[in-house]
Amino acid sequence: MSGKSVSFTLNGTTTSATTNNSGVASLTRSAPAAAGSYPIAISFAGDSGYATASASAALKVNLATPSLKYTGATSATRSKSVTLTATLKTSAGVALAGRTVTFKLNSVTYSGVTSATGTASVAVTAPATAATYSIAVAFAGDAGYNATSTSASVRVR
Repeated sequence: MSGKSVSFTLNGTTTSATTNNSGVASLTRSAPAAAGSYPIAISFAGDSGYATASASAALKVNLATPSLKYTGATSATRSKSVTLTATLKTSAGVALAGRTVTFKLNSVTYSGVTSATGTASVAVTAPATAATYSIAVAFAGDAGYNATSTSASVRVR
């Protein structure tokens, strides 16, 4: 049954598609931005040769996991200022602004908010003892993105 109009309703918006030679109607739409389950209603109005038909389904939209990369200092001088920096972006490389990123260095947690370029930075005082220290970097997640974390190290001389 080719050439028949089928209506798809997702998130309050109805769009029509025409069946192909195999009787399949399909379309491409952007998924809703927020995670959740969204009902889809599919209907065929019928015509002189075919009765009306309808079906329903659900579209499950999952949270995306962003990319978190430490881009700050990897060496520092004892008891001097050192800047810890990270970038938070979507998987497509789009900066995520206004998100809080935490940095944990020498058992102390610091936080910074990402800028329009997706960069969060904090200036801290390097530990007083020369050694290599681990830096735990984390984004706790929000309504649109999963939590993610990474780690790095800074060598204090």
